[in-house]
Amino acid sequence: MSHDQKKDCKLFLILVLIGICCFISIYFHLLGICIIYTHLFYVPIILAGIWWRRKGLVVAIFLAVILIIIHLLTMGMEDIVPEFSRTLIFIVIALVTAILSERIAKTEEVLRESEERYRYVVENANEAIFVAQDGMLTFVNPQSVEMTGYSEEELTSIPFKEFIHPEDRDMVFERHLKRLTGEELPHVYPFRIIDKGGDTKWVELDAVRVIWNGKPATLNFMSGITERMQMEEMLRASEKQLKETNDYLDNIIKSSADAIVVVDMEGIVRAWNRGAEDYMGYTADEVIGTPNKNFFADPEEADRIMKIVLRGGMLKNHRATVLNKDKKPVHINMSAALLRDKDGVPIGTVRVSRDITKEAELEARIKDERDKSNLIFETIPDGVYIVSPDYEVQFMNQVLIDTFGDCIGGICYKAFHNREEPCPRCKNAEVMQGKTVRWEWHSHRMNRTYDLIEMPLRFSDDTISKLTIFRDITERKRVEMERERLLRELEAKSAEMERFTYTVSHDLRSPLYAIQGFTNLAREDLEQGKLENVASELERTENAATKMDRLLNDTLQLSRIGRVANPPEDVPFGEIVEEALEQTAEHIKSSGAKISTANDFPTVHVDKMRIVEILVNLITNSIKYRDEQQNPQIEIGYRVEGGDTIFFVKDNGMGIDPSQHEKVFELFYQVDRSGNGTGAGLAIVKRIIEVHGGRIWLESEKGKGCTVCFTLIVA
Repeated sequence: MSHDQKKDCKLFLILVLIGICCFISIYFHLLGICIIYTHLFYVPIILAGIWWRRKGLVVAIFLAVILIIIHLLTMGMEDIVPEFSRTLIFIVIALVTAILSERIAKTEEVLRESEERYRYVVENANEAIFVAQDGMLTFVNPQSVEMTGYSEEELTSIPFKEFIHPEDRDMVFERHLKRLTGEELPHVYPFRIIDKGGDTKWVELDAVRVIWNGKPATLNFMSGITERMQMEEMLRASEKQLKETNDYLDNIIKSSADAIVVVDMEGIVRAWNRGAEDYMGYTADEVIGTPNKNFFADPEEADRIMKIVLRGGMLKNHRATVLNKDKKPVHINMSAALLRDKDGVPIGTVRVSRDITKEAELEARIKDERDKSNLIFETIPDGVYIVSPDYEVQFMNQVLIDTFGDCIGGICYKAFHNREEPCPRCKNAEVMQGKTVRWEWHSHRMNRTYDLIEMPLRFSDDTISKLTIFRDITERKRVEMERERLLRELEAKSAEMERFTYTVSHDLRSPLYAIQGFTNLAREDLEQGKLENVASELERTENAATKMDRLLNDTLQLSRIGRVANPPEDVPFGEIVEEALEQTAEHIKSSGAKISTANDFPTVHVDKMRIVEILVNLITNSIKYRDEQQNPQIEIGYRVEGGDTIFFVKDNGMGIDPSQHEKVFELFYQVDRSGNGTGAGLAIVKRIIEVHGGRIWLESEKGKGCTVCFTLIVA
């Protein structure tokens, strides 16, 4: 039922009761009875006071007025005074009821607000709050559900022992039972629970005994402390480790062969270990409390060390000289660090030092030996340098410094080769293994060639470096290369001369045989009077002599190539092509050949006249050995392959079988023996190309045209 409906019901009931009271009052007044029935008036008056409090006085006043009016109407003024007393009692009772109702309502409001606050606190508490009674949980707040993962129904329907870790279950339940009997126990203690996911959690319980529903129970406040327990465990482990570390450090300090000394900010010695006693001769009792400057050969060294440590916080590998108890100098290597208190204020320095007297004396001897070695290295004409295992240049003699600059202290592959990583051919690893290596290195930056001898250099401290001796063999290599080139050229010319001699002796002998044969025939015909045959025989003799003359001229021209030539010059190859085409214009026109050329020829460094001669020869050959079935088509062009510029003359002629590609460049070799040529043309072309530092070859197959390719130096 809604609030408005309840309100309407109350009003209806009051009106009904008022109506009944009015009816009864009239009825009894008509009977002459005016006392007992008025007690019924208290029912609506009290209900109105309870429901509407002070507003309920209206009902009492209304009934009082009704009572007076009914009395006056039925009985007049007779006995009116008691009626006034009754009406006054109505009002007093209504007022008392209203006041009591207001107080009761306020009390209920306070209780309700208190209950709401309690419920808010319980439901929003960060702690799990629950009541345990008879081994069960009879009340749990939302945080209990969140902490355990179980629903409220599960928590209140399963014995709470099931939620406790098996190892802690008996202890917790025993304390719960003892607390129910009133036994004094610690209120707060930790234990473990198992949530619904099976994870173990540490909790802390604060339990008190209460009466719940008339029976003893425990009110429990539980908070999660897993992280705290983990931190405590870590703290205990850290404390244990710290103790072990401190014990370990104490053992190190006591047993350290190095001297470990603590000096305060005033320079007073505060700690002195056994290592310091060993090489200084003083015991800790003799030293502690005395100024540390007393032990330095130069007392001001103590102040310098303190200033360095204060400025940088530490000191590393500082060398100093101290005096032992016998006043003998001791060379030490010291490292120091600043000590601070918990507020970061410097309170002193801890110094670790080592006796290096023997090392210092050894270094002095080594330095003397190195000075002698350096003097030797400086006097030899070869370059000498020393490199450490990590590629640091430790020494360079003056010869090498003059060549590469002073690179001492630098990294060798950066200094000598301008690289960011070790050279692929570096011999450092081999030398460090004790091997001696000899090899040649060409410096592209210096354009020099060096002969290197690299060997291990072992020092007295058992360290190894690489000693390298440079010898500039650039000139020697140039001479050797020139000698090899001349030898190769001589061998080639010797072989060529041998072939040339054979060819000349063979090919020149043929026309001589012809001349001799036709001359004999002419003599015989003259003797026999056969004059009609003499003219023909003389003509053949003349042709043989002419052929022999051409052979001799071609041989002479071939022999002059390389010895009698114009100086090379930079010439656009297009100009050479144009001049060659001018010289062969009539031949091209008469043959009907079609010539195509490239448009962007590069410039070449050549003897122009000789290269024109090559093109004329190749164009003429392309026309001469054309395919009779089609018009000659000749292409003059170039291409670039692998950094080389390749020029070519390509035709659609009869082609040359691959087996003859090399032979066509031999002197007097003829593919077609029926022709009028001597076979020296391509041999001359090859000689001209080779004199210019190029090479020449054919790309051709029988019946598929021919391409003559050659290279030249491009300007």
